[in-house]
Amino acid sequence: MSAVRSVLVSVDSQTVIRYYRNRTADEYADVYSVTKSVMSILVGIAVDEGRLRPDQALRELLPSQASIMTEQEASITLRQLLMMTSGISGDNIGLNLSSTDTVSQILGYGTTSDPGTAFQYSDAGAHVVAAVLQEAVERPILDYAREMLFDPLGIDTRPAWQGWDQDPGGGFAEPGFGWVTDRSGLNVGGFGLKLRAPDLVKIGELYVNDGRWNGRQIVSASWVEESTSPKLTLGQAEADM
Repeated sequence: MSAVRSVLVSVDSQTVIRYYRNRTADEYADVYSVTKSVMSILVGIAVDEGRLRPDQALRELLPSQASIMTEQEASITLRQLLMMTSGISGDNIGLNLSSTDTVSQILGYGTTSDPGTAFQYSDAGAHVVAAVLQEAVERPILDYAREMLFDPLGIDTRPAWQGWDQDPGGGFAEPGFGWVTDRSGLNVGGFGLKLRAPDLVKIGELYVNDGRWNGRQIVSASWVEESTSPKLTLGQAEADM
């Protein structure tokens, strides 16, 4: 329990329990892999807009990287990346945020299994999702997230610290919103987002309400259903054990 920072319980869009341990409601904290869920929502919004399709392959999604991809990598679909069955290493080989081209470095290591055959929890694969999203929306991910998700939900992201150096004495440790990037400025897809506890409640309520917020459809109900339904076969799941 020593790691618990806050507990909030929302019922019918009303927060009925608030508990904060050595912090306040206005303090931002690293939400680690919740970043992946936020990235999935943003991908869903881009799908709703017709910018992406889950069955698109990497050769089409990242054309500037196609020449360095193996045939297996080129065939990886966005759906497989989101499901973490892409075959990209779960050891996060190549995920070096100080690299001048982190995505190329990840792709340079190839795959460890055939796409679609095995589950491997992979921050590196999640970062490739970030690259796919930025390519599709043609602007920085944070800019897109503000317009399509954060601002509509009333999540304050200004000012924002962004950078690849997470030194304990650096900007990421300072109070306020932040989102880690790689050295090229691409927001990390798998971790490094800082939010407040009430912000997380809003994201949860968004999904409880089938993607609607204050009468506005932020992300489609079909994407909410798609992204929260079991997808792995027993064989895929056992492959990671």
